[in-house]
Parts: sequence; structure tokens; C-alpha cells
Amino acid sequence: MSSENAPNGAAPETPPHQPFIPPHESPKEFTLPAVLAGAVLGIIFGASSLYLVLKVGLTVSASVPIAVLSITLFRAFSRAFKVRKATILENNIVQTTGSAGESIAFGVGVTMPALLLLGFEMEPVRVMTVSVLGAILGILMMIPLRRAFIVKQHGKLPYPEGTACAEVLVAGEKGGATAKMVFIGFGIALVHKFLTAGSKLWASDPSTKLYTTDPATGAKSGLKGGQLSGELSPELLGVGFLIGPRIACLMMAGAVMSYFVLGPFIASFGEKLNEPVAPAQWNPDKPKDEKNPGLVRNMGPGEIQVNYLRYIGAGAVAAGGIISMCRALPLIIGSISAGLRDLRATRAAANAGTTVAIPRTERDMPMTVVLYGSLGLVLVMALVPQLGLGLSFQGLVGAVMILLFGFLFVTVSSRLTGEVGSSSNPISGMTIATLLLVCLIFLILGRTGPAAMFTALTIASVVCIASSNGGTTSQDLKTGYLVGATPAKQQWGILIGAVTSALVIGVTMLLLNKAAVHYTKQGFVNDVVLTVPEGAPTEQPGRPYDTGELADTKEYHVVHVRAGEHERLKPGRYLVDEAGKPVYRTDVPISREAKKMDNGEDAPKEFTAPQPGLFANIIKGILGGTLEWTLVIAGVLIAVTLELCGVSALPVAVGMYLSLSSTMPIFIGGMIRLVAEKIRGKPKSEAESETSPGVLLASGFIAGGTLCGLIIAFFAFVPELQQAINLGFHFFAETNAETGKDEWAPDEVGWAKVLSVVMFGLLGAFLFWVGSRKEKNETAR
Repeated sequence: MSSENAPNGAAPETPPHQPFIPPHESPKEFTLPAVLAGAVLGIIFGASSLYLVLKVGLTVSASVPIAVLSITLFRAFSRAFKVRKATILENNIVQTTGSAGESIAFGVGVTMPALLLLGFEMEPVRVMTVSVLGAILGILMMIPLRRAFIVKQHGKLPYPEGTACAEVLVAGEKGGATAKMVFIGFGIALVHKFLTAGSKLWASDPSTKLYTTDPATGAKSGLKGGQLSGELSPELLGVGFLIGPRIACLMMAGAVMSYFVLGPFIASFGEKLNEPVAPAQWNPDKPKDEKNPGLVRNMGPGEIQVNYLRYIGAGAVAAGGIISMCRALPLIIGSISAGLRDLRATRAAANAGTTVAIPRTERDMPMTVVLYGSLGLVLVMALVPQLGLGLSFQGLVGAVMILLFGFLFVTVSSRLTGEVGSSSNPISGMTIATLLLVCLIFLILGRTGPAAMFTALTIASVVCIASSNGGTTSQDLKTGYLVGATPAKQQWGILIGAVTSALVIGVTMLLLNKAAVHYTKQGFVNDVVLTVPEGAPTEQPGRPYDTGELADTKEYHVVHVRAGEHERLKPGRYLVDEAGKPVYRTDVPISREAKKMDNGEDAPKEFTAPQPGLFANIIKGILGGTLEWTLVIAGVLIAVTLELCGVSALPVAVGMYLSLSSTMPIFIGGMIRLVAEKIRGKPKSEAESETSPGVLLASGFIAGGTLCGLIIAFFAFVPELQQAINLGFHFFAETNAETGKDEWAPDEVGWAKVLSVVMFGLLGAFLFWVGSRKEKNETAR
């Protein structure tokens, strides 16, 4: 994160503000069609953003695309049904209500999967309650800050996305701004994603190793442990185009360091070792000899990443997040002091007894809503047993910390969003800081068991969602301030959008996790006896033991084994029989271990977002004392080295942690934007940049690709449909000589890999053509 634009010295006088709609005018604003449209768009963009967050741990602002869609759709309805046009304030309510989904999706996606890594269930009530409470807390905490940041700091805090969105709404009111390119990108991405991930007509993740292995001796030559790969999807290409060349290059630099430097080093130095190097262990399914998969010499690039590189990347991400927070400390301290100062001034003016009519454009939700709403949140958090707080001492301390850290980091998030924009807002860093503080407080209080770990994650989750939503809320309120909206109606709109989006995103999180889970009988010993906790849930095994020849309809107890609890059994989620013996291990997508299921089919796609593993490691490291400190500290030192060289460590660290497959298409998208803008010319304003044809097309790529990926993921619940749309299997399947079954694995077929690169190249070429062409009228797209 950069703070180069921070005001230095005496700030200039605040320029007079003239909203597009004057305060004495009251056009249609908080109407049912606008609220419903915003809620629906928020749900769609929120669910799609969640899919993206789980893949790469980041998301992009949806405010401008939603505003453009609102203008276009309402304009089309007006012409089709001969009804009045939507006002600029109605379109503003649509984007305000709809923008909540994307920010909540980020908070939910980076925190909730950590429950599984800590040995807890992602229960529906737990996930949806945390989602809703965090979303509401972010809005409530932002209400008293609106006047301090939006009004008093007008002309000083630019709020780039909010300002760009206001310019888009004004252009739409004057007849410009259409979503043609968004719809085109959406359709192209939808078709490409369906043919890739649904029909499997070509490879989705082509790869090639950069070394060869002698089949007779096993000797390797070339860049040992190196592999070139890429998940060639439209949504990641769009993300790269939107985040721009600088961040994309920094992420790729991290990937190069991990997968072409550190990985080959580990593979080369470990080639002659005859013992596993921690955290890797002997594979219990294989003899303890030179061919055991636990030895470095027998690991491929994927195994090296899982066993070593992800810990180094996690340390770098943690250090990068903390450093970004430390760099922002002057802004943070200034934000808190300025916010408190303005709140005191507002209260003093109110106590002066002067009764003046409050203009429509200055009416906020009453402070009583903030006060009673906050107390209500504390009560709910204490009474919902799935949150692990309760009315105990630990629960009350946790509830107080949620309100304290919630207000602190919503203030920080709102100020930093105004200063550097949503894309540079270090929400992950704030969550890391929250976790460190909470865990240290619990450590001082002597609370270090699983219950304390669960409480720490609950606190951090609510604060993460609140700070993420607080930043988005401040951008929306800035847009409303510029166009002349009524703040109270905006606040009600985003409250409605936040609650509806949070509920749907919570359900979507659960469904995506269930769809990506598979069960295995391999990789663990089954002659041990586990203690089944009282009230442990029971379930039947899922894929591939739910249908076909392997079908098992028995009910088993769910038992979580945490690090250090069992000498012979690695941590994980197990299904055990009545005697307590493990029968199945659940291979969850956030810590995927097997690329193949027990029936030989490809395992579902894993979740590769770095934050859940990072948050779980921080909690386990402080409260559990189980952390691969050597590898993590190595990552921390890499981040420090980067900062000493003047390079922002956080995006590099994210590239180190993410798979090379995820980073490669993002890098390509960033490079396309770099060349396209050199040809097209630098945009004159933030609004022009945000509504350029290339940006709108990339937004469509993200929406279409993520939404189609979401739908295809849910096809796992209907195996017959999943098999029916698999055209690649029907056309190109070959019989496996060992199993006698027909199989189709496009990621392992040469021509399917080449075709995948060609189809992705066509996507990139079209994006480049659209992004580089010049138009006569830049405002009328």
C-alpha cells in the first residue's frame, strides 16, 4: 500500500461542494425497484466475488460495474415499458445496495475456511451469523464517521472509486455510460468457462515440468522442482487487467521466487536425503524406503509447494500485511484523532440547543440506531452458541474486543479507502493485527485451548468483515455526497444489501465447500482408536463413496484431530466408526492433499486463497505452540528484505503463496493492460479509467467466469448432470489399461493443453483489441 498522496503540512481549504441534485430537491430515491435491483445485483456480484476470493484471496470493486448495469437496465426497461426514467438517486441506491456483496464476500472467504484448519465445523448458523453481524457492524460504525470523513474531509480525501462512480452516474443522467462491454465480456466468459470447466473440451490448468526424470534410475535433470503452469480462465485474466501491470508484476515476481528459485533449491538440496524434512512426514501407505512420497526426492512441484513453500509464503504475507499497517500508522492515528475530534464537535453543536432544519443531504440514521444496534450485536454474539462466546468471562471479553477492534479498524479502513482507494486497503493486515492482539490477550489471560482459538477466529472474522464493509460503505457515501443523495436512505439501502448478501454468501460458502470436498481411505493409519466427543455430528461419506461401486450408506461420527493430539495420525477431519477407528479422511478444499480421488477421477478444485491458512497458522502458533517457525520466519525475512529494497512486500508475498497457476493469468492480464494503455493513451480521470471499454470488458470477464464457475461447482450435487455436460469425456475418453475404465483428463493430454493456450490467447487478444482502441466520445460508452 502506498501513502504518497497523504496530505502534508497545512491542508488547503475545503472547496465548496455543489451536489448534482441540490439539497432542496427531492426526486425519487429509495424506491422498491431500486432496492430490489441493488439487492439482486449485490447477491450476484457477492456470490461471484466469493468464488474469486477463494481462488486467489482478492476481489475487485463492484461499484462502478453495478452503477453502469443499473443505468443500462433501467434505461432499457423505461424504453420497453414506456415508463419514467430512473433518477440518478435511484441508480445511486442500486449501486449502494449492491456494492455490499463484494466486500462481505472478501471477509467471509478469507476467514471462514480457517475453521476447518483449526479443527472446527463450518456450521450454517455459525457462518451466516458471523457474515451478518460483521456486515451490520461495519455499517453501524461508519454512520458516526460519515460527517468526519466524507463532509469535513471533502477535497482532502479523494475516495477514488466513490468519485469515479459519481461521475459515471452523472454521465448516465446525461445520456452516457452503457454496459454494452460488460454484457459482451460476461457472455464470452460464460461460454469459455462452461466449455473449459463444464464440458472439459480442453485443459483448464495446462502445465509442463521444466525437468526430466530418467525412468530407470530416477535421476532428474533440468530445473528440478520447476514447473510452468497456468489456470487459463477469463476471470483471472480480467482480474489482472483491473489490478494493473504494477501489482500483477509484483505478484509474478513472488511466484518466480517461490516456484523457480526456492522450489528448485529445495528439490536439489533434498535429492540425496534419506529422511523426510519437516513438516513432511513418511507416507504411511508406502514402505519407508527410497521411493516413499515423504522424501523430497520423490516430490513433484505440487508437493514441494504444499509441504514447504506455502509456509514461507504465509510468513511473507503476514509480514507484508503488518508492514503495510505500520506504514499507515500516521494515517491511522490521524484518522482516529480526527474522527473523535469531529464527533465531539458535532455533539457540542447539538448540545448548544440551536434548532435548525437539517438539509436532506445531511440526514444520517439516528445515533440511537448505532447505540442500540451495537448493544444488540453484543447480545446476539453472546447468545448464539455456535459463535463460542457465551455469557462467560471469555465471551464478554470477546464481545468487547469485537466492538473495540471493530470501531478501530472500520475507522482505519474508511480513512485509508478515502486516501488510497479500496484496492490498496490492507484488510488482511488489519485482520492479522486483530488476531495478534486477541491471541496475545488470551495468552496473558492463560486461555490457550481450542475454545480460545475458536473465539479468536470469531473475533477476527467479524472485525475483518466489518472493516471490509466499512471501507465500501464510505465509498458509497462519498458517491451519494457528490450526487446529492440522502445519507440515511443510503445507509438503509446498504444495510438491506448487506444483510441479504451476507445470508446468501454464507450459504454459498457452505455449498462451495461441500461441493469441493472428497473423502479418501488413503494416507492415514486406520488401526488407532479415537475418542468420539459427546454430541459429535454424524454423516455419510461423500464423493466418491456416495454413488456407484464405492457407495457407502453408513453413518459415521465426525472427529477432528488437531496438531499434536495424536502421534500416528496427522491433523485433519476424519469419519470414524462406532469403535472409534478412522475409516475416511475428509480432504477439504482449503488444504487439498490429493489431486486424485479414490476412484481415479480428478479431485475437485482446491481453494488457494492464502489468508485462511495464514490466520490459522497465527492462531495455532501463538495459542497452540505448533508452527513451522523456520519456514515462516524465512518468509518474514524475505518480506523485510523486499521492503529494505523499496519494494512493496505484500503483493510479492501473495504471489509467493498463491499457486503459479493462479498468478500466471493475472500477470498476463496486467501485461495486456500495460501495452493497451500505451497505445490508447493514459486516461484523463479516474472515471474515464474505470469506464474504459477494456475495464468494462474485464469486469464482464470476471462476472461471467466466476458465475459460471459457481454454477459448475454446484453441479457436483447432481452427478448425472455433471456427467451429461462433460462432452470431452463423451468424445475423447480412452480406456485405462490398468483399471479397464474410460477416463478423460484434459490437463494431461498434449493437444488439449495446446488448445487451451490457443483459446486463452484469443480471449487475451480480444481484451487487448478492446482495451487499446480509441473512441471519439470517451464519455458515451
